Amino acid sequence: MKGRRRGAPIWDISVRDNGVGFDEKYAERIFAPFQRLNGRQAFEGAGMGLAICRRIVTLRGGTINRLVTPWRRRHVPHHASRRRAGRHRQQTCRMSSNTGRAILCVEDDPDDRLLVEMAHRDSGVVNPLAFVADGDEALEYLRRVGRHANRAGGQPGIILLDLNMPGTDGRETLVIIRADPALRRIPVVILTTSSAERDIATSYDQGANSYIVKPTAFTSLVRLFERLCTYWFEIGSLPREAVK
Repeated sequence: MKGRRRGAPIWDISVRDNGVGFDEKYAERIFAPFQRLNGRQAFEGAGMGLAICRRIVTLRGGTINRLVTPWRRRHVPHHASRRRAGRHRQQTCRMSSNTGRAILCVEDDPDDRLLVEMAHRDSGVVNPLAFVADGDEALEYLRRVGRHANRAGGQPGIILLDLNMPGTDGRETLVIIRADPALRRIPVVILTTSSAERDIATSYDQGANSYIVKPTAFTSLVRLFERLCTYWFEIGSLPREAVK
């Protein structure tokens, strides 16, 4: 890492590493989250680091760019390539009567929705994932009215519900779901950044089936989906379509 002052208050900071590099044709993806920056499956892709760096720098009025040096092919021992390639996920959940039951994620933050979508994909969970942006849309989805009046499919197998959202937040949404005879049997898992004891206790008092604090690491979010799938769609027994 090198720093050079270019007149107050501007600094140029450069970072160089000795990683495997990437092909120039993928250079525009470097600041997007979870991108594969070379065409070789032996190497893992990028995580969230550079995407977060760009957001922080931009918010502070700076700019961040990449300077690509010529990419050089590196020799990777055959056993290493096989070990890395073996890490690609297989289907996590076995086929069962619950395979077609969707996971409904109620999340207003687009970045968090992206992370959830990518974790769901990488986990190998076969159950489809649906998104709604807030409590009001979640209720429309569940009741098949408004924006979701013509949606296909049955009710979701589980609901992943954020607490802090504009409009009808997760707390209010949970109360409404539990008060509705047609919806009250659907398992609701609170998935939120709040670790406050009051939120945890209140959520269980209002009928939440589980309370999970959002993991900060992407790999932990992937494992979360694997375990949720295993428990709710394999080990546990879900109710049939709720009473209308």
